[in-house]
Amino acid sequence: MEELRSEIVSAFQIIESKQTDRVLCGVKRVSISPQNKANLSKNGRQIEKPEPLARPSEALAKKIAEHWENLAWQDFGLGQEASKTVLIGKTEDAPLLGSSQECEVVLLHVPKGSGISQFAEEANSWYHFLVVGPDAQIGFIQEKTRPIKLGESIPYLPAAPKVIKAGNELPLVSLVLRFGLLDGQQWLTDLKAGSNYADTIMKIPNIHEYYLEFVSDYEKVMRAWGYCMPEATVEFIMDHAHLGSDVKNVQVLDLGCGDGLVGLNLKKKGFLTLTGADFSENMLAKAKLRECYSELKQVNLLQDLPFQPNSFDLVVSVAVTTYLKPEVLRLWLKVAKKGGQIVFSHKTSIWDQWEVEQDAMEKEGLWKKVWIIPEPMPYLPSLKEDGQTPSPEMAKVYIYEKL
Repeated sequence: MEELRSEIVSAFQIIESKQTDRVLCGVKRVSISPQNKANLSKNGRQIEKPEPLARPSEALAKKIAEHWENLAWQDFGLGQEASKTVLIGKTEDAPLLGSSQECEVVLLHVPKGSGISQFAEEANSWYHFLVVGPDAQIGFIQEKTRPIKLGESIPYLPAAPKVIKAGNELPLVSLVLRFGLLDGQQWLTDLKAGSNYADTIMKIPNIHEYYLEFVSDYEKVMRAWGYCMPEATVEFIMDHAHLGSDVKNVQVLDLGCGDGLVGLNLKKKGFLTLTGADFSENMLAKAKLRECYSELKQVNLLQDLPFQPNSFDLVVSVAVTTYLKPEVLRLWLKVAKKGGQIVFSHKTSIWDQWEVEQDAMEKEGLWKKVWIIPEPMPYLPSLKEDGQTPSPEMAKVYIYEKL
């Protein structure tokens, strides 16, 4: 373990504020073999500017070494069950980082007096803060940040928005563990794209005109508002739904599929047979371009669904129930197979009334609760309907199993 730690630490290209005023990071990619051996290949990555990384600093290297045990790499696989996993954290609730066989260890440096404006990435990430000043801040959006504690670790789901501010007294240094879609996109949020629509969104009289209004810019606008529900829900499905380890033959129905973000993320996880349903012809046309659905249908989600009963292993609906009635859950249940998983999300404003119906269906023996998100997550944190105040809306994600 000590040899592995020394190799990783020595491989980092470490920067101190006196050497650079750029936001930089050094990267190590770690491949995990079934024989529990870590094959390390060094590469460098930087954010925003294409200059080479600065030379390592002995002082900061020592700081990394001092805190390395706090990051607490337990092992790269112990026994048959853990041979494809990475464990991090010494506490009893140490997270198990899925079945990914590859991860990246990143050293991020943010100079004092600067920061990284709202950004996101397709990979999962885990930030562990090694050097922070008393005024360092982190949050989902610029207007809602909080102080960072030295040694604090924060996990982020794919596409979750992040804002990091180093503060004026010290630079910020963080170790970042990235896993999942390591070669996926990273982006700075185009906040202007969201503000262009925020002042008109509440004036749109119905859902049909709502999507017609910004169908051409839909994904850009939703990302500008900090939307990450498709990626988050797919992660929850992989972690908690009862679908088995081989998902390529799982029959999926994506209700209210929109432009196909849920389908795209399911495909990236190995799902091959997906049916998408939505009321909007224009959104279905965009979903088709993603080439992730076997079939797409224009459907009124308030009526009986045009699918055979007991035909889907997974029925998923993300960010759609705001426009529906709780009674549709019974319609969804009809097309799910026995043992099928029904996954959906609600916003703050409606989840109470929907949960009444969900509980009633459970008491009737129609389904059982598999998992509910422990803490609600921000829905559209960057949306400012009045042009000034960020949206307080939160969202819950639920997984049920048909009995």
